[in-house]
Amino acid sequence: CMAGKDNKSFGIAVVDLKPVDSGQLTVDSSMRPVAEQGSNQLSTVNSQLSTLNCQLSTVNYLGRITGNMYNMRHLLIRDGYIYLSINRDGYIQRMPMDKFLSFLPQGGGVREGSGWENCKVGAGARTIEFSPDGRYIYAACNASSTLYVVDVKTFQPIVHMTIDSYPVGLDVSKDGRYVFTTSQGRSNGGGNCVDIFEVEDTKN
Repeated sequence: CMAGKDNKSFGIAVVDLKPVDSGQLTVDSSMRPVAEQGSNQLSTVNSQLSTLNCQLSTVNYLGRITGNMYNMRHLLIRDGYIYLSINRDGYIQRMPMDKFLSFLPQGGGVREGSGWENCKVGAGARTIEFSPDGRYIYAACNASSTLYVVDVKTFQPIVHMTIDSYPVGLDVSKDGRYVFTTSQGRSNGGGNCVDIFEVEDTKN
């Protein structure tokens, strides 16, 4: 995800991964950096890495899709959708993956997409993660110091709570019973901790 200072330089870069034969470690001389500092632009990527007993991939830069809200932080793909967290304004956005890829520009360019669904959560939405069954999205919201739970089916928040100052990271246990967040804190206190939440099973 690229975040620029204007509405033309941020978007989502798409790359194509193709398997290559394993062998001794090789680094193609055409390797280029993925991002160029100061320009918010992605260089064309067309490099090949392979190592003994380990198969990697050829990575081809396909282009950039814009049109999402400004200042995105996290991206997830699940069950045919792409999801974004929007930090500054506190949103989660989603779009069907096939629709998203239909905006892919030709020749590695930039093209604006449209048709995002929006779900308002707390200000400073950072890390987002699914429950193992895919029914819920948890969102760590930094500026509001809150944890939001979003119903994936309705794409609406169902509960939120205040947690320790300025959460950033988030993960869910494999069985879905626990949610963990990391809080960075700031000069006015709090943070530097891991909060643990137990999820009540409401299926039955």
